[in-house]
Amino acid sequence: EGSPAEVRKINTTALMRRKWPVDEIERLRDAFREMFRAPEEPVQSTVDRLRAVPGQSRHVVRLCDFVERTHGGVHGRFRELTRDAKAPR
Repeated sequence: EGSPAEVRKINTTALMRRKWPVDEIERLRDAFREMFRAPEEPVQSTVDRLRAVPGQSRHVVRLCDFVERTHGGVHGRFRELTRDAKAPR
């Protein structure tokens, strides 16, 4: 959201409309806060730490995957790195 685009928050309203369990929304919200609102730790370190939690929510792991992919390339263009150079365009 914004210009320049900036991550602001988890869309909890949409999750509640889709009847996500409140505890799952809270886990996702807490993970988001740790990743983006704690400037003293690099995002990759936070992602690694969150993944290491035993019994971590699959939604938090999915958020970690997404963040890792977007930070893996220049300007979030990670998927371009995975393209086959010989594939037709």
